[in-house]
Amino acid sequence: MICSATDEDWYEIEVGGPGNITLELEPPQSSCQNYDIVLYDSNNVEVDHSNFETCNSENITYSASPGIYFIKIYSFGGQFHTSETYALSGTWPESAVKPPEMTSPTKEAPIATSTSTFEWSADSGVSQYWLSIGTSLALLDNTPYGDVYSRNQGISTSATVPNIPLNGNTLFVRLWYKDGEKWIHVDYTYQTEGCTDSYEPNDNSSQAYGFIKSGNSYNAKICNSTDEDWFKIEVGSAGTITLNMKPPQTPCLNYNLELYDANGVKLDSSTFDGCQTETITYDATVSGTYLIKAFGVNGVHDTTDTYELSGTWPQVVLNPPVIMNPASDSTLTTGTVAFEWSPGTNVTQYWLAVGTTYESLDRTPYGDVYSQNQYLNTSATVSGIPLNGQNLYVRLWFKSGTWKYVDYTYQTQ
Repeated sequence: MICSATDEDWYEIEVGGPGNITLELEPPQSSCQNYDIVLYDSNNVEVDHSNFETCNSENITYSASPGIYFIKIYSFGGQFHTSETYALSGTWPESAVKPPEMTSPTKEAPIATSTSTFEWSADSGVSQYWLSIGTSLALLDNTPYGDVYSRNQGISTSATVPNIPLNGNTLFVRLWYKDGEKWIHVDYTYQTEGCTDSYEPNDNSSQAYGFIKSGNSYNAKICNSTDEDWFKIEVGSAGTITLNMKPPQTPCLNYNLELYDANGVKLDSSTFDGCQTETITYDATVSGTYLIKAFGVNGVHDTTDTYELSGTWPQVVLNPPVIMNPASDSTLTTGTVAFEWSPGTNVTQYWLAVGTTYESLDRTPYGDVYSQNQYLNTSATVSGIPLNGQNLYVRLWFKSGTWKYVDYTYQTQ
């Protein structure tokens, strides 16, 4: 539509070879508006026009060379109509260049590795390619035109892209190609395979997961070249800390294991070659918190295969509090529930956290339903419990020297 007396509508066309540009403009007929049409070359030099009177159809036939042309539609004498449209149509020689098609990776399977090779079909009429990759479509539209990767490929039809975030989110890929003097693009989207485990985020000592339990095994992943997994243990008395970490075997990856004290001072390490099981045996002289770090040597990692961490150490002997009401594994039938627990021995503080997933209990605010300091109270009334037939996860923290917790699971109605 021409919406005002000064309104102009511009269009761009690409002529792929020598031949005629044929254009037809039919102005609004009911109100009989007098609209005109002008054709310009790529330098905005007028090459043809049509300006019949009243609401007659405007027609242009122009013998053109290949390249970019512009069409302008405007009103004669300031005529316009805010609800009635004009119709523009035309023909011209199209480009003989076939747009490239991404052949790898395929869209059927998610991207599972942080370094992937992208391959596309070629056309002899294309003089240049540019590949841009981003975590959102908007990031492909603004400099540097992709927050993951953005690079001129020359006439190469493949590119190996590192540092792809494997987080289960969509990856946006834009393949530019140059046809004559014009850059054109084709967009693709891919799903990435998420690389997570139950202990993330635990990428540094302050995020260390735990306390993990003596005698238990934990399966986790090293997800990228800079990933580190930190865990913490509580040693109840002087004695031997024994740790074992079995890296992924297929493929055979070299992971190492380190032990630190609570202040971040390294105490021991295991650095066998290949995918041998790493073992630490350390004689602890004091009780307290110790930290464990697992990581890939020279950035090796695997987004699908896990390593196995296990160990034994002197346990803390105590009498922890126990939630007595409601009973563990019982079904909750109301959205407001009173939780009651026994006091335990030598406990100086309690904290109750309630969440819809275990993960919500591990990170701030430490429970997406309820999270609150109970001080020395041994009961708390929790409202807003979703009754949806899913599990509800309850963590009772208690301070006996250091903070510890006991986990419970309930079914909701």
